[in-house]
Amino acid sequence: MLSVGHHRTKPPLLLQAAELFGDGLTVREVTATLRISKSEAGRLRLRALAERLVSGDQELSQVAVQ
Repeated sequence: MLSVGHHRTKPPLLLQAAELFGDGLTVREVTATLRISKSEAGRLRLRALAERLVSGDQELSQVAVQ
């Protein structure tokens, strides 16, 4: 959990996941790369989208490929 003083900084794991999702990796691929659960990878993907770290266009292209 982030403390009040760090509300502007992003957790390193979120930034790593956002970069991987931006590169076109799937949730399963991010799970394997970062050694996290699928649930956590999915939450990170949603947060990255909400915080505009990954664009929706990248998400749509992933869905089409899967």
